[in-house]
Amino acid sequence: MVVVLLTASLIDCSIMLLKDISTELFAGNMSNWEWYEKSADEVNKRYLEYLGLNKTFSHQGSRATVRRFANIVRPVYEAHKVELEEQGVENPEIEISNHFYEILEEANEGVTQDIWDKIPEDDPAKGRTRRSQGRAKNLGTMYTYLLVYNLAENLLGTDAAVSLHMPKTLREATTLKRTYAGEDITIPIEGDLVVFNPNNYDDPTIFISCKYSMKERSHIVTMWALLSDIAQDDQQRGEYNISVDDPHGLIDNLIYTFATPDHNEDLISPRNLIKMDASFIDYVFSSRPEATDAPSTVDIGSEQITHSASALYDLIAKRYDSVDYEDFGQADIELEDDRVTLGDFA
Repeated sequence: MVVVLLTASLIDCSIMLLKDISTELFAGNMSNWEWYEKSADEVNKRYLEYLGLNKTFSHQGSRATVRRFANIVRPVYEAHKVELEEQGVENPEIEISNHFYEILEEANEGVTQDIWDKIPEDDPAKGRTRRSQGRAKNLGTMYTYLLVYNLAENLLGTDAAVSLHMPKTLREATTLKRTYAGEDITIPIEGDLVVFNPNNYDDPTIFISCKYSMKERSHIVTMWALLSDIAQDDQQRGEYNISVDDPHGLIDNLIYTFATPDHNEDLISPRNLIKMDASFIDYVFSSRPEATDAPSTVDIGSEQITHSASALYDLIAKRYDSVDYEDFGQADIELEDDRVTLGDFA
């Protein structure tokens, strides 16, 4: 796969072209696209363009991080995938998801330097703090982007799609409503990305919460997982006075998961607190399986603290009747200039 940096004139042309495209396919802001009106390939293709080609969408607010992913992280990702292919690894396009920690470690210097080039050192103490915060936030975002990009590649040509931005219909269906202390409270269940079938409301929706490490971050994920469980149970909804506006029953098929590169090695010998948090989450996926005995397949209904990241594809295949494991990574994808060629799935 090839990424070509555009010249200034080409950038101007590309922006004009994207404005025309946005009139037809976009609802103004990328985060407001109604993905349930698109095919899975349309959704996946947009993310390959967004992250693989560093395209600028209308009202996009994360241009710097997308540029870092496209120009710094993605080349490392592609190089690691080539290494796996040369080693004869089976399903390298899926297996690569188990190596995101290594990819981020290798790309760390380039990402950090790019961030530091943008942060002044007028106040050394303040500068270090801002730089450290910027680095930590960006590396976490890079992990999420890696997962989105890898899913978009592998799901292309199937009935499943990945979305970094929550489809409007799904967000409305998973917004919890409760009256407490005389006040009407509403809050949507949070997830960093979602796997869903835009053409079948009956297929499950997989929420994925991404964190760079589990330590001191898994508690919030556990809270959302528990609230999801409550919202799926009529008795508990009544007990806690929680309601949802979900005419398609989307929340009933919601699977809440956690994905991490396990930066702090929390899953090597997890403390009881980590185990307790993980026990309430449907599935925990680690992109550092060499540090665990994490299985690469899921046994629906079994109890397992963590799975390898590649097990996410096994989960999708087992929960989506129209998707076979052999379907993943079969689309012919080539990114070149400002175009995306999708082979038989164009």
